[in-house]
Amino acid sequence: MITPLPILDYEPAPSRPSLLSKFQRAFAIIEILLWGIALVGMLLKYESWEGGSELLILSISTLIMLYLVAPILVFGSNGWRRHLGSHATGIALALAISAFLFKFLRWQGAIELAILAVMPCSIAIFITFVFGIINHKKRPAD
Repeated sequence: MITPLPILDYEPAPSRPSLLSKFQRAFAIIEILLWGIALVGMLLKYESWEGGSELLILSISTLIMLYLVAPILVFGSNGWRRHLGSHATGIALALAISAFLFKFLRWQGAIELAILAVMPCSIAIFITFVFGIINHKKRPAD
C-alpha cells in the first residue's frame, strides 16, 4: 500500500499580489498610455496639425512628473541601493525627456538641458551595465 507523501502533495495557497506590485502595474499602464499620447502628439506636430504641441507638452510633462515624484513605483525598490538608484534614474530620465521636449518644440535651453542630461544618463547606463555583468557572473551555469 502506497501512502501519499504530504511534501509532494502540498499545493501552496495562491499568493495575492502586494499593494506595491498593483501600483507598479497601474503605473506601467499609465506610462505606456502617456508614451502613446506623446507619439500621437509628435505625429500631429510633425504634420503641422493643431493640437500636437499641446498633446506633447501634457503627456511628456506628466511623464517627467511621474519620473521625479514616484520613481519607486516605476522602477521598483528592493533595498536601499535600488531605492537610491531609482531616484537617480528618475532624475536622469526626467532631464533627458525634458531636453527632448525642448528640442522637439524648438524652445530655448534645449542644448543646455541635453548637456545636463548626458552625464547622469551615461552614469546610469554604465552602472546598469556593470551590475548586469556582475549579476550574470553570479548565476550558476546551465
